[in-house]
Amino acid sequence: MKRLLTLLLTLAALAGHAQPAPPAQQTVPPRPAVAPKAAPASAVVKSQPNQPIYLTLASEAKPQQSTGTNYTLFAAIIAALASLTSAYIALKSKDKDFKNDYYKKMIDKRLSAYDDIESILNNLSHVVNVEKLVNKKPESVGAIFKFFESDESFHAFMNKLQSVIHKGFWLSTGCKNEIIDFYNKLSEIGKELKVYENQNFNRDELINAGLKYYNSIDKVRIRVYLLMVEEIIEIQNVEKFFKGLYPDVKKLTALKKRAGLIE
Repeated sequence: MKRLLTLLLTLAALAGHAQPAPPAQQTVPPRPAVAPKAAPASAVVKSQPNQPIYLTLASEAKPQQSTGTNYTLFAAIIAALASLTSAYIALKSKDKDFKNDYYKKMIDKRLSAYDDIESILNNLSHVVNVEKLVNKKPESVGAIFKFFESDESFHAFMNKLQSVIHKGFWLSTGCKNEIIDFYNKLSEIGKELKVYENQNFNRDELINAGLKYYNSIDKVRIRVYLLMVEEIIEIQNVEKFFKGLYPDVKKLTALKKRAGLIE
């Protein structure tokens, strides 16, 4: 844009100096009559009866005055530059609008994934105090997360984790890995306690597992929360997010080998 304006001003200056000033008219004073001589090749002889003879040299002929062609050229240049400038601005504006729309869709997808993360964190905010009878008196033996209360609540929580994993592409690598590791750990607990086998399921064993893993799950909750807050702050930086999707060099090389892209 700056280059177009500079070119426009330069052409305007050149066009302004291109119009020549009309030359001063030269008048050849009358000369006394002389004896007729042969006229030179570079002169034109004008003669009339009983009139003095005047000689007008070809070099003294009056130049034609400018007809304003330079102003027409100047106007054409301005019109052309104005059209080019308008087209350039319109193209840049359209490109910017397309990029903004694209980034908006990417951000919407990421926000949808973080909505599911928020649902997980809200679920983990519900804690149940566990009491057991000791000498016929109820005593607190610790706390468990609410989804350890029954096999139904455990299944529901696992389904929420699966929903987040399905949208893992739109999460950062760190946050996605935390959720996947958490899901795998709970899957192992569920298989060990036979949560998925209704006939052999023991609710007390599930509660005991909730007591056992409470601290480790709480650490996962805190890490996921901190990662989510950090990423929400930077969620408008779409380019940074896509750059972070690439694994390190060793993992990327291994993936390319598995895909047959390199040997």
